Amino acid sequence: MVSMADRQEPPGVLFRAALEQARLEDGSFGMTVSGPGEVEPTVIATLALEDAASRAWIASAQRGDGGFAASDGRPESPTVAALAALALADRGASMRALAHAVSNRATAVGESGDGDGDGRDGWGWTNDTYSWIEPTSRVLLVTKLLRPADSTTRAEALAILRERRCPDGGWNYGNASVNGVDLRSYAQTTAVALMALQGESTSLIEPPLAFLSRRWRDEPGGLTLAQTLLALRLHTHDAAADVRQALVVAYRRTGFFDNVLALAWAALATAPNEKIDRFRSV
Repeated sequence: MVSMADRQEPPGVLFRAALEQARLEDGSFGMTVSGPGEVEPTVIATLALEDAASRAWIASAQRGDGGFAASDGRPESPTVAALAALALADRGASMRALAHAVSNRATAVGESGDGDGDGRDGWGWTNDTYSWIEPTSRVLLVTKLLRPADSTTRAEALAILRERRCPDGGWNYGNASVNGVDLRSYAQTTAVALMALQGESTSLIEPPLAFLSRRWRDEPGGLTLAQTLLALRLHTHDAAADVRQALVVAYRRTGFFDNVLALAWAALATAPNEKIDRFRSV
């Protein structure tokens, strides 16, 4: 996916051009360059490229209940609909997508962190799993952007993030500890949570920002670097310049192993400030 001609391009131009080459004939994008069209990479690519064909494909893939299904029959990940809500052109379709994501909360499975015992605490990857940090953060971010008056959803998601922050300042994928043993945080999960935490108290934001600025080099994959860059840009953090450089180096070295989702996030993360401003919430 990387050519010699690409090597001198500014990051935004480099990633955008490569992403455009990955578009399928029907306007969608796969998880990999050889894979079938999927909603999640198409959504992120649409947000990066402002592409009408891919936006139309997302609209055609939406079900009547506002959700989306994977093309290969895998269980639906409801919070993909939250991301899709940002890319849909029609306001009604966008709000149905967000409503679908919000209403499909996690069930109480395992150590769900369900404080009030109703089994509806946060959001999971699928309807039969307990809540996880990244799906919950997706719902929080998009709710802030599209339904800012929804204080109930916001409070529920923030409670999860507060309760499950790890002692080192960031977030693991699910809980902060298991059987009394503290878990370590990951840069990718922490970056997604930080995208959603814009405008929150410094006590909630500063520890994960400090963690991310210390530890992003531990996870040099394209997806983590891209999401870290976007999170740091949204929080106007000085480390963003170093992450941007590392992202380009990683792409030139590996081409992100043909991971189109990582490429789409890279194109979005290196977009001009006016595009990044669309993801700023309070």
